[in-house]
Amino acid sequence: MKMLRRFLAVAALAAIASAPALAALEKYKDWDKGPEFSFFSTDEEKAAFKKLATDDEAASFIALFWARRDPDLRTPKNEFRDRVEALVKIADERFAIRGKRGSLTQRGRMLILLGPPKQSIPRDLSGAMGAGSTSADVQMVGAKIMQYTFLYEEDRVPTFAEQRKFEVVIVVDQTLGTETLEKAGQMATLQKRAIQAYLVNPGLKEPPVYRARETVEAEQKAAAEAAKGPALTPASRAALEEALAKPPGGALAVMSIAFRDGATRLMVQFAVPAASVPAPETTKLAVLVRDGEGKDAARMEEAAGLEKSKSQLFANRAIAVSPGTYDVAAALVNVSGGVIAAGRRTATVTAIPTEFAASSLFVADDDLPADPKKPEEAFAFSGRRFVAPSEAKFDARDGLSYAIRVYNPFVDPVTKTTFVKRSVRIKPKSGPAVDVPGSEEKPTPVPELKGTGTLILDLAGVIVEEKLGDYFRPGDYELRITIVDQGSGKKLEATAPFTLTDAPRPPAPAPKK
Repeated sequence: MKMLRRFLAVAALAAIASAPALAALEKYKDWDKGPEFSFFSTDEEKAAFKKLATDDEAASFIALFWARRDPDLRTPKNEFRDRVEALVKIADERFAIRGKRGSLTQRGRMLILLGPPKQSIPRDLSGAMGAGSTSADVQMVGAKIMQYTFLYEEDRVPTFAEQRKFEVVIVVDQTLGTETLEKAGQMATLQKRAIQAYLVNPGLKEPPVYRARETVEAEQKAAAEAAKGPALTPASRAALEEALAKPPGGALAVMSIAFRDGATRLMVQFAVPAASVPAPETTKLAVLVRDGEGKDAARMEEAAGLEKSKSQLFANRAIAVSPGTYDVAAALVNVSGGVIAAGRRTATVTAIPTEFAASSLFVADDDLPADPKKPEEAFAFSGRRFVAPSEAKFDARDGLSYAIRVYNPFVDPVTKTTFVKRSVRIKPKSGPAVDVPGSEEKPTPVPELKGTGTLILDLAGVIVEEKLGDYFRPGDYELRITIVDQGSGKKLEATAPFTLTDAPRPPAPAPKK
């Protein structure tokens, strides 16, 4: 008896020792019985799966299985897997019979292999093969028998089928839970073709390694945040937040502009009297652009690089933003973080027009030479840079000029020229508008443009060189410009307000270098 007990004990120990090996493939032990592997695996893959010993090996095998069928290995998204898993879900929901997964039925197999048919036609055969029938297909009285015909035509026919159209007929005995597939040999051939057609990366030995979605999303979020500009110092952000809380105003001018390649910019100009900036060389310019949801869309804080116009100091910036409506705040900050001046404006940035259109009209009291090597320089039109007085308030000694950008003017196909005419008027708040005489306009040759893009024409003009007060009295005015495209007959109108004051500004000294 003792020997028998010893034998049983040894046998029990042997069984315990062997248990881990048998249970090693636990998580994926039935994966090969699912529709994904059953319908699309090759004979070699079936044999290889049987040799797997651990769940880790199975996980690698499954990853490689899907990767070999991924139509685009450059991205972590596997379109084939997503499609198959979606069809498996549909089949499980619609085709289950007597406890059998719908995706493992004949109808499920056809849906997953061939995709959704153009038409699915059900037909109840129960009456035709009812009680008393001698047919071998009827196993009991009252059997529920349905015939389903899947029609594949035109764009619903998979390319590997090599047919313009075909149909799949399946008879289902819902009482017994059995199925009969007509033309089973033809369907077996289609499955073999499907297996080969979807195996787009047969030579792949290792599944590609992609970074986790969370990591990619975090990096994308960080990149998007960085594209908005560096973080603002607390002092500058506080100054800009305070400006955004006030009504629009201050020493800030903004203008939306688009370039022929479709890029859009928000042009920002900050102009202040020179006397208000005791140390221009150490002054910083801070800008905050917020979208309609109150989130940062762009920000910057850097040396202002103030330049001198006739009577003030100014700084220009062109900020890349997407089309939309924004709140814009800007501030000049001294070396200790104190605010010299601040302003706020609202701006709508529009996508580049597809028809004859124009930007907003910009009025200025001074214009300076523009760098021809910098076509995207802010407020640069027709080879000149335009500077507006603070809050569009001119004094009697100022000049008056304007600039506007025109998109998609008509081009004569014979002369390769475009021809637009403009008329300019100045309208006081009360009283009739005054016509501004202009020089004779002629067709403009259109240069040979490289690549595709929108044709752009910049129009600029000087109305008064200086001493605006010699021509107009102090008050509120509106500059009006009408542009007529001579080729298409289309007309555009733009306006911009300005004020002429009777308080002269002191001249601006040259900033220290």
